[in-house]
Amino acid sequence: MEIIKTILEENNINQSELCKELGISHALLSSILHHRRNISVNLANKLHKKYNIDYAILLSRSNANEK
Repeated sequence: MEIIKTILEENNINQSELCKELGISHALLSSILHHRRNISVNLANKLHKKYNIDYAILLSRSNANEK
């Protein structure tokens, strides 16, 4: 998922730090990054609040085929 990779790069943080900030497991983040899981509404809400990313972008990209 490119939006997650962008967050990591623009904020100069690693996956573990992002997981801690969002209160999610590394396994969940890995599954999202490898297109095995979509971003949930709850996670989209956390990303929106923390990084001011529009819900439509988060949820539409999570459902798009980015492979």
